[in-house]
Amino acid sequence: MAMTLRLLPSVRCLFDEPIQVKVAGLRSKQVVTMRASSTDERGLVFNSSASYRQSNGGGEEAVLEPAGPALMLQSHFPERSRENSPCWGCEGSFMMLRAHTQRWDEISKGVGVISQSKGCDIALSLAAFVQGIAAVVWINGCSSNVAIPLYYKNRQILSPLMFNLSKVIPTESGAKLVKYVLEDPLAEENQGSVIPIERADGHFLFVASEDDLNWDMVWGGEPKAHAAAELHLWKKMQDFLLAHLSCSAAHTQSKL
Repeated sequence: MAMTLRLLPSVRCLFDEPIQVKVAGLRSKQVVTMRASSTDERGLVFNSSASYRQSNGGGEEAVLEPAGPALMLQSHFPERSRENSPCWGCEGSFMMLRAHTQRWDEISKGVGVISQSKGCDIALSLAAFVQGIAAVVWINGCSSNVAIPLYYKNRQILSPLMFNLSKVIPTESGAKLVKYVLEDPLAEENQGSVIPIERADGHFLFVASEDDLNWDMVWGGEPKAHAAAELHLWKKMQDFLLAHLSCSAAHTQSKL
C-alpha cells in the first residue's frame, strides 16, 4: 500500500479552521518525518520538522498532532532585536491617527478593534476619544500611551509613558528584553499618559499572558501552549465581537 498524506477537512480551508494531518500506508512502528515551510510577506522563510512513529498497526491511518508542523514553524532568526523589527516603528500609527482625524470623526457606530502590543494603547485611545468604537480586544498591551505624545484634532491629548533604558536586559542571542523598562503609569508624574477608558462607550476584552515578551520580539512562552491559547482566545474573541457588534447575516458570510 502506497503511503498517502491527507489534510482535513480540506487542502484549502479558512484561516481559523483547525486542520488534521493523516498519513496512511505506513508499516507498523514506522517512523515518518514531516516538514513544513512558509515564507512571509517580507521574504523571511520559516521551517519546521517533526518525527512520528506509527502505532496503530501496519497500513492503518495515523493521526498526527493537529497542525503540529505548522505550529512549530521558526525562522532562521527566532529572536530579533528591536532595531531589526518592523513592528517597532510605531510612530507611523500615530501619524496615521493624527493625519486622518476627520475620517475618525466619521466612524459609524458598531466598529470593532483587535489590537496587540503597542497597538493596544492606540485602540484604547480610539475608544476613549472617538465615537463609534463598540468593542475592543486588547492583547498584551499597556493602559497608558507609550513612547510618543498622542495628538487629536491638532492638540496633544496624552503625554507619553517613557522607558527606563537602564532596565534593558541583554540576552546571548543579541535580543534585548524590555519587559521591565516602562515607567510606572500610576506614578503621579505619569498620570497624563493614562488613557481614560472610563470615557468609552464600548466594551473591552483584555487578554494578558503570563510569559508575554512580545514587546521584545522574543515572544516568550512555548509553541504548543501558545497555539492552544490562541485557539481558545479566537473563539472567545468571536463570541465577544458578535455579542457587541451589530452585523447583518449578509455581512457575516465569508467572501472566500
